[in-house]
Amino acid sequence: MKLIAAYICISLFFVLLRGKLFYRLETRRQTAFNSIRVCAEMFALTWITAYFTGNPPPSTKHVLFAAILWGAIFAWKFVTFKKTGAQPSCKWSFAFPISLFIILFVRISAIWTLRTFPVNDVESVITTLDLPLDGFTAIFVKSYLLRALLPIVALTAILSYFFGELCTVLRKPRATCAALTAVGVIAFLALFIEKVPVSRYIDAIQNETAVMESDLLEKYFIDADSLHITAPEKPRNLIWILMESMENTFADTASGGEAATNYIPEITQLFEKNTGFSHSDRFGGGNDMLGSRNTITGTFSKTTGIPLLSRLRLNNKFIPGAKSFWESLHKYGYTNYFVMGTDSRFNMQNWFLGQHGVDVIYDMVSMKSKQDVDEKFRNMRSFEAGLTDRSLYAASRAYIDSIARNGSPFSVSIATINTHFPYGFYDKECLEKPESGSDEDSYKATLRCASREVNEFVEWCQKQDFAENTLIVIVGDHLFPNKFPGKFLARPNINNRKWVTILINPTKNPETRRRQFTSIDIAPTLLEAMGFDIAEHRFGLGVSLYSEEKTLLEIFGADSLEKELQALAHDPKFFKRFVLE
Repeated sequence: MKLIAAYICISLFFVLLRGKLFYRLETRRQTAFNSIRVCAEMFALTWITAYFTGNPPPSTKHVLFAAILWGAIFAWKFVTFKKTGAQPSCKWSFAFPISLFIILFVRISAIWTLRTFPVNDVESVITTLDLPLDGFTAIFVKSYLLRALLPIVALTAILSYFFGELCTVLRKPRATCAALTAVGVIAFLALFIEKVPVSRYIDAIQNETAVMESDLLEKYFIDADSLHITAPEKPRNLIWILMESMENTFADTASGGEAATNYIPEITQLFEKNTGFSHSDRFGGGNDMLGSRNTITGTFSKTTGIPLLSRLRLNNKFIPGAKSFWESLHKYGYTNYFVMGTDSRFNMQNWFLGQHGVDVIYDMVSMKSKQDVDEKFRNMRSFEAGLTDRSLYAASRAYIDSIARNGSPFSVSIATINTHFPYGFYDKECLEKPESGSDEDSYKATLRCASREVNEFVEWCQKQDFAENTLIVIVGDHLFPNKFPGKFLARPNINNRKWVTILINPTKNPETRRRQFTSIDIAPTLLEAMGFDIAEHRFGLGVSLYSEEKTLLEIFGADSLEKELQALAHDPKFFKRFVLE
């Protein structure tokens, strides 16, 4: 409200002042046009000031700075008018709008890139670029068009006349514009490069061919095919919810999070009432590590017990040497389903799931063609991320209800999307409404909605006939990989950031819920929670959290484990073991 009030007051002040000083030289139509132009220029200057300082949306200080800039031009025009008796005319030149467009393009595009992609996470960026981007590219195109290109064009169009007035005081406007453009582009590119760890990208690319040695495989790896697993008389079904970027940080500090307000109260309660593994005695969870910091790598490592490292090159198969816990479940008559609201082609998730034990994949594309899915699920625009989580849960209920009637054991994995970085995908039909149109308030509402909806889905599952013999799991697929939108989580304690890990209705209780663990420990934990006994409590490089065996994180610590995984990523034995057939 302060921003709107400041903008209105200052704009009206300039409109009235201008009308009073120049009313004799203009017709009423010209005065009306120029008044509208003043308001538009003030609005554009406010936004351009915000973009140049790198922290849109604008604030009252940006309005005041814009007022000073416009006031300087206005004062110069008035002084010229007092001396000559006429307003200075604008010697129009295309040099100004071209120069302005180039500078704005570089600056705003750089800001959009930094706010949209986790450029500081070198490993995730390289891994993502190594894989196809089919099925999700349109989302980033839409974001760039609306958040970058549209402001660039609009600001250029509105401010071209304003900056064109500077032509009257420049003897060589084209040369001046060329110089300003060069200086502006170089300055903004330098600022962009300063915020991007360029040296780490260079090192990562150069190290692709480096050779290192690691003994992690020899000491800690257990092949899934050699595991001695004992199945119970009636093993539990599994409903596994992989929540996008869901971490304990979004809870309040009293509960174990980092926010002033608890934006995920239902998830916090589920953690407290059920088996929630944590790094502390409060709300917490698991650690990100090398090879598990985005959706595909996080899902891969949680199901196979090994990290998906950027050195792993793909041929016609997705890491054929790895074995997932879905493949182990096949041996005991399980049918495995994976439900996702996005396109499974993104990052070759369809290859991974289809080649590692998932029997049926329901994604955005397949659901649109299913006749038993509600019409509203199928009428999706191509620029949408996919089904909203609300629709995804509704579709999942229908699928699970049908699957459970078969009577055979099943696992259903559900991957959500609404809380995806950088701003989330707010569902307009969500019961929780944003307090404003800012990215921060939109993401807050999205978190509240995600917490309530997953709780409602869990409550539905618990009321079904299959509930007694079904393990329900809620796990964050990875930490939020980018700068949080807004300031409600501006500087969270990095050591306290953990992805959520909650098990509901497991077959056993752990000796302790306080563990230090990573994604590779999830697969053996789920198997034992479902009632299976694993001889050595290991799966891949992971360890069941129900056992007393130490996880790799507990053995090495975070920093040392990261170095071990870096070495493992460049060990020829690792590449040969998992990639080459």
